[in-house]
Amino acid sequence: MVVHKGFVEKAKIDEVILSRLKPEEDLFAGLIKIAKDHGIERGAILSAIGSLRNVVFGNVRPHTHLTTGSGEMIEIDEEAPLDLL
Repeated sequence: MVVHKGFVEKAKIDEVILSRLKPEEDLFAGLIKIAKDHGIERGAILSAIGSLRNVVFGNVRPHTHLTTGSGEMIEIDEEAPLDLL
């Protein structure tokens, strides 16, 4: 059995960035652009609301070791618009 050491890092939240992605804008590309524009190397999304289309949800299969491959993921494809809360 592989045991992974815990990860703990102290962080100070001294800046909050509010942003809006436009309709039809790619979620991940938009988030990457926001991070690059603001010099963010590591961050956390505290809240989000909106709708998504053409989404693939991924869930790691139970009892899978870290550093997963595609065969160790359960993927659910959804084309219809979905609300993100």
